[in-house]
Order: sequence, then C-alpha cells, then structure tokens
Amino acid sequence: MKVFSILFLMIFCASSTFFSQEESKSFKLITGLNLGSTGVGVELKYPINRHTVRLGFSYLPLAYSTDYNLGLALNLAAEGSIQKLNCMYEFQPFLKQEWFKIQAGLSYLTKASSKVILTPTQSVTTGIISLNSDEIGNITLTSDSKGIAPYFGIGLGRTTPKKKLNVTFDMGVNYLKATRITSEGTKLLANNQQLGEVLTEKVKTYRWLPVIQMNVNYVIEFKKSQSGKTF
Repeated sequence: MKVFSILFLMIFCASSTFFSQEESKSFKLITGLNLGSTGVGVELKYPINRHTVRLGFSYLPLAYSTDYNLGLALNLAAEGSIQKLNCMYEFQPFLKQEWFKIQAGLSYLTKASSKVILTPTQSVTTGIISLNSDEIGNITLTSDSKGIAPYFGIGLGRTTPKKKLNVTFDMGVNYLKATRITSEGTKLLANNQQLGEVLTEKVKTYRWLPVIQMNVNYVIEFKKSQSGKTF
C-alpha cells in the first residue's frame, strides 16, 4: 500500500505543478466499472489536460475441473483468484487524437494464487495387488505470484466523456514476479516435493499477464463558486 500511496502522490504533485491550469474554476473525477481478462473492477480517474491518474481494484475468481487419461485416469480440480490494486499514469500523446493514450503504472497483486488437485479416478493393479483411488492418494500443487507487477499498455477512447457516460478500452500487460510452485502428496503419492521445484523452473519465464478490458466511465464535475467553495 505504501508503494501506491507514494506513486500516486508523486504523479499528482508533478501533474499539478506542470500541467494544471491556474485558478481552475472546476475539476472532474471519473468513476468507472471494468470488465476484462483480469476480472471485474472499480476505478477512479483524475484527468488533468492530456494527463490522467488512475487508481483501481480488480478481482478474478478461478475454478476449473476436468478428467485426463495419461495411462492413469485422473481428475484435475483447480481453484484460485487474482486480486489487484492498480495505480496508473495515462498520457494522450497526440493533441487532436483524444481517443488514443499510452499507459504505465504499477499493480500490486494482493492475491495471485491457485491450487490444483490431481486425484486418480481408477484402480491400479500390480500383480495380485489392486489399489483403489482412495488408497493411492492425490497430489496438490499450489502456485503463488503475489507481489508488485509493472504495467504498460495503451488506451482507446476518450478519457473524459463528452456527456456523463462513455466506454473505453485498455490493452496491455503486467510483468509478474516469478511464480513459485509447491507440491504435496498423500499416501502412496507422498514425498514428491521435487515435483514443485521442477515445475517452478519450467514456468519461470511465464511472467506476462495480458490485460484486455472494457471500462464504463461516469464523470462527476466539481465546480468552484465565486466564494471559492467547491460543490
């Protein structure tokens, strides 16, 4: 949280110093709802001329179950979630092209974990010995990518609606910290911690999280009266 507070203050102070109009008679805040590849979210935007500071939160629940046959019939059950706090700076590089912006910022993944359970669904017979699935046990794989993730991308659509409401789009990527996978087994599948180490090594280069989302924005305007009060 300290990282986001510091980054927001730096961007806000710099933008206010260099880009805000003197004695502005009003300012606008834009609230938004997001839907995309990283789930659903809410957001607050503060536009200053061609510059915008964005703060938001998104949540993506994950759940999946399927059967595989790899010489042994297995059930794969996965669940997890991604929760992100986002702090972004957005810039409109072309004065007359209000629909195009470049973006950079940080996301803090407060939670980015998943759990996969592999369970045999058939008996195994070796010689005269037959073992059912309950006697074989299962393997649980747990992954974690929690931490700070830089973000780079582009935005399409007007940041500030001409009226009260509009729709915009974001396309970019988060660069995640290396994923760590641990493995734990039960019964005959116990003592397989090395599997987690092998998988961690295999996925260490998979650190890009695509972000494609639609934003529904609503503008709130605060006007300054002649007495200097804001309302």
